[in-house]
Amino acid sequence: MKASNLQELLSRLSSSRLYIHKLQIWTCIAPKYYDELDIKPDDPVNQAKIYEVRIDQSRDMPNVKFVISPNGTVMIYIINSEHPFPLSTEQDVSDILVFLGRVQEILSSLFSDTRGIIVRRARTWILKECDVNKDIEIDGLAQITLPDMQIPLFERGNVKPIDGKVFYRFELALAPNHPIEMALEQIRTQVKLDESVLSLEHANKFA
Repeated sequence: MKASNLQELLSRLSSSRLYIHKLQIWTCIAPKYYDELDIKPDDPVNQAKIYEVRIDQSRDMPNVKFVISPNGTVMIYIINSEHPFPLSTEQDVSDILVFLGRVQEILSSLFSDTRGIIVRRARTWILKECDVNKDIEIDGLAQITLPDMQIPLFERGNVKPIDGKVFYRFELALAPNHPIEMALEQIRTQVKLDESVLSLEHANKFA
């Protein structure tokens, strides 16, 4: 059922599924391997080497961007705003970790790391930043009247077309700075929405 007004939208929020996207992940390699990487530096200032790839050709699979710095820092950006990962169950956490295992394989292949001595295991990577969201499908006409707004827990609310449908997305930016598995589990169990907090009266204060 599609929401057609703000009050109905908020009433459905607490029972909607939690998602995560825009993951920014930190890991590192020994600096000597930076010089061995056959990629031309993309940034003339910090000499970072950048490699971007789609995990497979399915349109709902995210792009992955690696930024590898001379000091050995590797930042991994998961670009999946239109198709965020579900994060409501333990299985969802496992599925994300499986996906990151594939990301690890790609990073290892960049360094020809067939023995697993250069690239750290994905489970040890640090989730630096991410966005969590809840999407509620809305009536096409509702997007004309529903405002972009800020509400107490979630920082942003906005209309978002995805795959021919229209959703109202509530987003919250987080900076966990914890190992990825721990961070995902904490977000899954601790980030909640409560109707009493997200009442229409509260929302209007931030519209």
